[in-house]
Amino acid sequence: MALVLCGLAGCEGAPLEQADKARRGVEEARQAEADKYAAVEFAQLADSLRVGLIELDRQQSQFGFLRDYEASRHALGWAAARAGEVRRQAQE
Repeated sequence: MALVLCGLAGCEGAPLEQADKARRGVEEARQAEADKYAAVEFAQLADSLRVGLIELDRQQSQFGFLRDYEASRHALGWAAARAGEVRRQAQE
């Protein structure tokens, strides 16, 4: 029954790889001093990572089939995709 519900709800696992990629990207941007040279963009990047991680934790505390990682996936994906650009802006 749970598998049927999970299949209907579109359950996917927690976006742990995405979280790791976003963390690495933010750290690389921090090491490039993006917080100093691209402060606004870096703040947005760090906020997106924070929101994604908070939502990831919140969903992991939910009962199995009630979990919905979409918001976490969105925030973490945005942070991971944008981190390289923010790092480049800081380096320029």
